[in-house]
Amino acid sequence: MDLERAVAAAWARTAGQMPGVRMVLDHHRRHPADDATAGALARAVAKERHFLAVMGGRAGLGDAAAQRIGAEIEERGRELWAGAAATGSTHAPRRGLVDRLRAVVAA
Repeated sequence: MDLERAVAAAWARTAGQMPGVRMVLDHHRRHPADDATAGALARAVAKERHFLAVMGGRAGLGDAAAQRIGAEIEERGRELWAGAAATGSTHAPRRGLVDRLRAVVAA
């Protein structure tokens, strides 16, 4: 199994399932409202990239190269997401009524 590809695909799938959240995060990362927002998003991006690298099997916890590697995996995920958006397959398939009812009962 290609772990790096699976992690990039999972990143793209998640972005496709929540495009509004991804848009808000990306916007505030580029244009933070204040220093606190900038700091919080920088820490979140650093953690995300580190875990992308670890889950992709290309770095270990505490590995100095994890940020760079995670950024590469994130970029691959963004490319997959952009490709899915171009073909119109960015959203998860609709769940049936029974599946939605089960989710409500389970909650």
